[in-house]
Amino acid sequence: MLSGVALFKLIGVVAGFYFFGFFGALLGLFLGSIIDRARAYGAGGINPLQNALRQAVFLETMFISMGKLAKADGHVSQAEIEHVELLMQKLGMTPEHRVQAIALFKRGADPAFAIDSTYARFMSVCGHTRHLKQVLLVYLISMATADGGISIRPKRVCLPTSPTVLALIRPHSSN
Repeated sequence: MLSGVALFKLIGVVAGFYFFGFFGALLGLFLGSIIDRARAYGAGGINPLQNALRQAVFLETMFISMGKLAKADGHVSQAEIEHVELLMQKLGMTPEHRVQAIALFKRGADPAFAIDSTYARFMSVCGHTRHLKQVLLVYLISMATADGGISIRPKRVCLPTSPTVLALIRPHSSN
């Protein structure tokens, strides 16, 4: 069976060839690729030139949120620090990127830092990209359980406080 990733490419090639010959098949392949990409990555994934921006905003949101979660119970535990260090290792971060990630984590851990603007930016850049919201939530759940479980206080910190944060966790039928 043909996977959904290449379905519209095939349809585009066949329809293009049927109606316009060889050059129609090429045009159909191109248009089918755009549709397949939109289906796989959401509307935000159509433009591959935006990948670097999406990656930067995703990582910024992830490390700030992890800092906020880690500090939610009043202190950042050694297990939480080790969890973030391991994540940076798995991501293969360069020393410069590690310094940036640690600064973002510390910014998120600051009790005075309001996280709503971070989520607003995440939603504006990554909100239409399929699965990035889910991946972010997986990383945050992993962080919340890094020191042995989820206490009541981090749950309160994570409660949605704005429509932007609600949009992060609300399932959409189009994604």
